[in-house]
Amino acid sequence: MKSVRPTPPCSPFTTAFSRTARETGIRILNLFEWKRRRPPTFLLLLICGAVLLCGSLVSCRPDEATHSLTQEELDYFNHEFFNGSAGNIHNQFLTSEYTSPGEINLFELFYNGIDETAAQLSQTEREQLSELEPLTEYSDVIKVTRQEMDQVLEEGLGMVLTDTQQQGLEQFHYLEQSNAYYLVHGDTNFQWCTITSGTHISDQQVQLQYTKDDGTAWEVTLESRGDSYVFCSNVKR
Repeated sequence: MKSVRPTPPCSPFTTAFSRTARETGIRILNLFEWKRRRPPTFLLLLICGAVLLCGSLVSCRPDEATHSLTQEELDYFNHEFFNGSAGNIHNQFLTSEYTSPGEINLFELFYNGIDETAAQLSQTEREQLSELEPLTEYSDVIKVTRQEMDQVLEEGLGMVLTDTQQQGLEQFHYLEQSNAYYLVHGDTNFQWCTITSGTHISDQQVQLQYTKDDGTAWEVTLESRGDSYVFCSNVKR
């Protein structure tokens, strides 16, 4: 029986490569040697330029590797930035939990006032406040003006009152005539903190792990701003 030579399938997307092995070899050689001609000069320059540009971009990438704080840095945060005195406003930024600056609880932040402002109350203010809070006559009064509040928030968070969610602000008594907020109480929410470790997570930000007097463990993130730091978040661990 006569054998039948198989016929390759026909398709508009196929074409015969070569009829003989010699012709096939020549065509393959031409592909690699590009007809023995060097690529155009402008194309070589373009490729070289692209390679150099890529190299410069890689070399300019910042090193964002994290590294731990030195003992000197830990001492600074433990004894200068935080603590020092019971009036350190930086410790007050640790009184509530927030994942972004605008979420901070203003009631906790300003619970102790600023620099013993109770002495700044006038008789008129006390009388007006007594109508809102009967305990005014028998307890300490904390007063924080709108200007003072904005200043503390600007220095500590990089924003003013209207930029925050104003959480806790409803717990203050507000007197329009003095444009100030008041709290009537005789205790404090101040707590000392102990920075146990810290990490530079970028050129600008640092994360500090710390404990409070009540034994709870926290982590605060700060961002360098000029010669100080602003608070980015404060969360429980």
